[in-house]
Amino acid sequence: IPYEEAVMDALVSGLGGRFETGKVSGVVPEVAEAAFGLGYSPRRRGAVLEARVLPVSCRAEELWRAASSVGGKNGWYYMDCAWTVRGWIDGLLGGPGNQRSRPDRLEQGAQLDSWTIERYVEGRDLCLRSRMRLPRLARLGLHVREQGPHVLLVQWVEFHPNFLTWFYWWATYLLHWLIFRGLMKGIAGHVRVIKEDTGVVQA
Repeated sequence: IPYEEAVMDALVSGLGGRFETGKVSGVVPEVAEAAFGLGYSPRRRGAVLEARVLPVSCRAEELWRAASSVGGKNGWYYMDCAWTVRGWIDGLLGGPGNQRSRPDRLEQGAQLDSWTIERYVEGRDLCLRSRMRLPRLARLGLHVREQGPHVLLVQWVEFHPNFLTWFYWWATYLLHWLIFRGLMKGIAGHVRVIKEDTGVVQA
């Protein structure tokens, strides 16, 4: 078994009882540390790194299809208007603005809305780096893997603030918490939509 898979297996096995099925966990330090350890991001002092886990009762390919469908016309599944407003502000600051576009094929280097795909492993990993006007880098990662009777959706958010943007991060923390927590639940909810579209769910 590859080293990174062994690390993740050990990680999620140790999370038993730390979350309930169908509910997004709070910040899980072990998952945040694993995101660094698996090479998703370099370890840097002062970085804000949050991670959450959501077990979903479905097949891994169904959850991955929902997770990898974010952006473009599909939106971000929760408080999409907040993403739009943030895009408008970014445009005023000289950034890419409120771009809504998905590449024909997800792959490293492709642009997805206002993000660049930094890491892509079909069926498992999607790591996005923000192209918005920020003093330092910001990333959003989604990871899918099977664990017991459920499939785990792991999400992490990484932000490298400077002195001034520390205030921005904490001033908007509640909004970020709602958006990224809602994104997790939205992805899980989109699994049912996919099942209905494909005729998997029985009436």
